[in-house]
Amino acid sequence: MMKVVIYFNLRFLSVNASQANQAVAQISNEEGVEAVRTFQATEGKPQYALEIECADDAFESVISQVNSRVNEAKAKYSAFITDVTVRTFRQLA
Repeated sequence: MMKVVIYFNLRFLSVNASQANQAVAQISNEEGVEAVRTFQATEGKPQYALEIECADDAFESVISQVNSRVNEAKAKYSAFITDVTVRTFRQLA
């Protein structure tokens, strides 16, 4: 199993539960995605995290989709989205 975690901050905006649910539903429908969760930090930065789980064999497809969406969002909403980091994790045990 692989995890893709996107960390980011938002200027002047916040994400509410409805918007988080929309993002989860949209990403969950992508091919190869097994689970999606959103998190809001209770302290510190970055403010938000989006965690996507996928099978090892779907990783290349999923990370390609993620990078495309992240680049599109950064270009479209550059005044609002900051400190975007995409990290990938492989389960050890």
